[in-house]
Amino acid sequence: MRLRIFSAAFHTAVARASHNNILAESVQQLVGQVRVYRERLMRESPGMPSGDIAEHRAVLDALKERDPER
Repeated sequence: MRLRIFSAAFHTAVARASHNNILAESVQQLVGQVRVYRERLMRESPGMPSGDIAEHRAVLDALKERDPER
C-alpha cells in the first residue's frame, strides 16, 4: 500500500515539475483510475514492487542529469 502511495506521488510530482498543466491533470486522473488495478498487480506479481522502484530511480536519475534518452 505504501509503495502505491509513493508511486502516485512520484508520478504526480514529475508531471507537475513539467509545468504542463494538462499533463499534471491527466496524471492525477489516471492515478485514481488505475489504483485498484495496481494494487491487484502488486499482490499477484511478487517482483513488481522492486521493478517499480528501479524504474522510478532510473527516471529520477535521468531527470537529475537532464537526459531525455534514459
